[in-house]
Amino acid sequence: GDGGEGRRRSYEKRLMIVTRGTRGDIQPFVALSRGLATLRNWDITIVTELSYKERLKKATANLSSGIVRFRPTGGDTMTKVSSKTSQTAINLKVCSQQTNAMQKIFLARSEVEFFGSEPAVYYWARKERPDFLMFGFTMATVTLIASEALRIPVMGFVLQPTSIPSAAYPPILPLKESTLEKMSGDAVREKHDHFKMAKFLMDNAGGGIGTGTTDTKSAMRTRRGLQPYKSYETSTWQELRDKNLPLIVPINATMFGGKPDDWSENTVLTDCIFLRGDAIPPVADDAVSFVTNAKSKGGKIVVLAFSSMPVSKTDICAIALKLIRECESKTYVFALVGGQMNDPFPDPRVEISVTKAVAGGRLFLAPGAPFGRLFPLVDAVVLHGGLGTTSEALQAKLPTIVTGVMLLDQRFWGSRCKKMGVGPFGVHVDDFPHVCVENVDRALAENSIWKENASRIGSLLLEEAGDDPSGVKRNVDCVVEMSEVAKPYRYSQSEDSSVATRRRSVAKQLLKESIQSLRKDVRDWDKIDVQMDEDDLFSDEVYVEAV
Repeated sequence: GDGGEGRRRSYEKRLMIVTRGTRGDIQPFVALSRGLATLRNWDITIVTELSYKERLKKATANLSSGIVRFRPTGGDTMTKVSSKTSQTAINLKVCSQQTNAMQKIFLARSEVEFFGSEPAVYYWARKERPDFLMFGFTMATVTLIASEALRIPVMGFVLQPTSIPSAAYPPILPLKESTLEKMSGDAVREKHDHFKMAKFLMDNAGGGIGTGTTDTKSAMRTRRGLQPYKSYETSTWQELRDKNLPLIVPINATMFGGKPDDWSENTVLTDCIFLRGDAIPPVADDAVSFVTNAKSKGGKIVVLAFSSMPVSKTDICAIALKLIRECESKTYVFALVGGQMNDPFPDPRVEISVTKAVAGGRLFLAPGAPFGRLFPLVDAVVLHGGLGTTSEALQAKLPTIVTGVMLLDQRFWGSRCKKMGVGPFGVHVDDFPHVCVENVDRALAENSIWKENASRIGSLLLEEAGDDPSGVKRNVDCVVEMSEVAKPYRYSQSEDSSVATRRRSVAKQLLKESIQSLRKDVRDWDKIDVQMDEDDLFSDEVYVEAV
């Protein structure tokens, strides 16, 4: 397509990045691509969804060296996530155990939802023949198939590192801090094992309705002349860890709590990566006016930022109004409502209150804003717990309060904010109205320990970043270094020491072990004579698909 050997002579290396997800999942790869092109004269092909093409082209236009190209994977994650069915499923919360079970389903299906892109990824890898392949969290299995079938060295750029099996954390953190504190090392390992079983079932049951594919992991591997995995124990992420394939985690070690002892040598923490400079628009004039007015009146500004997560405009505004009315400080709220700006309020009383707060200059509504430019202007942030938003808040030295639907790694960052002392343990948005005023008051207090710790952590992050506050150079250097040890993925059943298992036997084993774990939990609670509530009782529920 683009000159094959001529391209190899023109550029130092050729890298194909394979990624799909929400806008926040894609943006770090755009920043990395710009850096590899301009700093190392690399030829980058990003294989992702068509809806990101224009954004990608704009962000990578007029580079001083190198080049960034776009190729389509098919699919549209944002449209799917924004559908009524998806939003209801993601945000459904009856009680903690039900929410935890839903999270396990989402995590177990984190890759099968994207299996429909395998033909496109294989096609582009075979056509372009890059020097290296790189995958994001949702595209690991698909990319490893292309790597193995075409013998192309591969590496990961992983924004959700809790997918890597480790005794340092469970695959999904519980909603309750007390439950997490009671979790032993054996319990964490057991949860990873249960998750591998659940994911094995999902990966080999087909994409199902709405995924655009009925492919299974075994079917995709067989189609490319590869042997299917023998057992649930041979999971994608376990393989990546055990075979020491390069996994670059663009997160500051201080933020993450240090590199776990059981990660592989070639799994490395670098630094958070941000789009900066002319790739980021300025804060809008009306937003600047709101901030200036609030500061001139001695107010404190709180940002509500839930990104693409399904928190309704009504719920966001209800939280904003409660903060404005009840906080001890004179609180001004900058509320980001995404694509809901023009959505009507079901309750006219809410609309009247919101209109009055906006007219009075206490509330500002916007679809979005450049966090890197906005956050340094405000006093605290309430956010959904995504890596990008959380790291922007910490770099801006802000008290950071995590709430929202608490999807997957968002729970991890809610926990880390508490451990770093920059905010409370994350809570589900349904429970947040009960604690929002208390939490924001603590964040805005003159002697706020959260503010003090956030300032200390933020200063440390900036000191470690040095002349590279965007994190681009450090991540580029790491990619170049890891490219020296990258190799094609390879799997052989004859070298796999695990015992071959069928889906039906895995499902039975998962169900049996889950029931045993549940009984143990109940016995342990009985021993210490603690009154259990509904959320405490079922602490190890696992979804099992019928086979």
